[in-house]
Amino acid sequence: HRLVAIVSLLASVSSAADTAPDHAAPSPQDLNARATLSLALGDRAAALTGFATACDLGSADACYSRGHLAVEDSPDPAPWFEAAHTQFESLCDAGEGEDCEQLALMYDRGDGVDQALDTARDLYLRGCALDQASACYQGARMLRDGVGGPVDPERLLTAWAGACEGHFADACFDLALMEETDTGGAVDEAAARTHFKAACTEGHANACNALGVYQAKGLGGPRDEPGARVSYQTACDGDIPTGCYNLGRMLEDGRGGGVNTRAASTALENACTMGERSGCLHHAALMRTPDATPAILKQARTQLDDACKADEPIACNELASMVLQGEGGDADPARARTLYASACKADISVACRNLGQLQNLAIGGPQDGPAALASFTTACDLDLAEACELKGKMLISGQGGTLDMPAGLTALNRACKMGQTSACLLPR
Repeated sequence: HRLVAIVSLLASVSSAADTAPDHAAPSPQDLNARATLSLALGDRAAALTGFATACDLGSADACYSRGHLAVEDSPDPAPWFEAAHTQFESLCDAGEGEDCEQLALMYDRGDGVDQALDTARDLYLRGCALDQASACYQGARMLRDGVGGPVDPERLLTAWAGACEGHFADACFDLALMEETDTGGAVDEAAARTHFKAACTEGHANACNALGVYQAKGLGGPRDEPGARVSYQTACDGDIPTGCYNLGRMLEDGRGGGVNTRAASTALENACTMGERSGCLHHAALMRTPDATPAILKQARTQLDDACKADEPIACNELASMVLQGEGGDADPARARTLYASACKADISVACRNLGQLQNLAIGGPQDGPAALASFTTACDLDLAEACELKGKMLISGQGGTLDMPAGLTALNRACKMGQTSACLLPR
């Protein structure tokens, strides 16, 4: 970074020299640039002299830099800061946004003046109103955090917009977050999509993921699934777990392009590794193929175990299936029963049905008809047609300790209406 800065300074000094008339005295700006270069190259004495000379000739930036060097060297920096303040204030009053920002910085830091955050905030916003994007950015941060005054959503929206125009990626992102809600103004999904795209273009990976959501769902503009794939890929490359997950699901389902199971597996595994538990769940599902090796099944089981422990109930249900069948490790029906119960408590309907079947068939524990009926009832209440049929059969036959023909027929009728044809074929 230092090398890049030095090269940039050399270029600016060279450019100034090339455009200056022959034998013309160097401008204060040229002298300030040369002093900055001297400092970058380690020639402190030349920098001190250069900044002082440029300050005397009217460069406020040079005065400010000379003041900072005086602080480090212990002599009184006040005269230099005083000169910088006077010139920044004069230029700010004349409509120079950059100088308003520099004056704000003095009050923000307390350089040569008493620290006054309210004054700094006002000055940043003055600079912002004069199209100084970096001043908009600094002012927005103070408005957002309630520094130097209360949080002000309406002014914040304007400040983020000014900073976004200056290509500040996180300003565009925060602006979009405000626009997709009613914070600071009316909801504007089209504007949010535009600014998520701007932030993504500037390298904000989270914005790329948000843009992908807008494109995939057609929010704020037309549905664009191929574009969403690209956005999710960029987010995933930027180590955004949900970006990898969203990419993996699109690749798995063939949305926005062809199905690519291998790439989907990679994306979902990356999501899982970065802590996105839904990624673990879907990656494990992709690994559970008929030709999967024991090592792959073991990995799938481990991922589901981790996701289940992280309170991902669907993972608990899938893990229970592997544990019950002995996939990727030893069979453990008792643990499978416990895992199904855990997932059922989280309203995973198929887990409740599975639990009921184990309870009814005495797998992984004693036969428990009443508990099985309760599990099937829970699954039926969650609109699982097969569970409604199982509940109906138990009530009609008196299994589970309850004989209730009307309730049983009601459950079967409900299952039939939900498409469970085997329930329709039973006698009424």
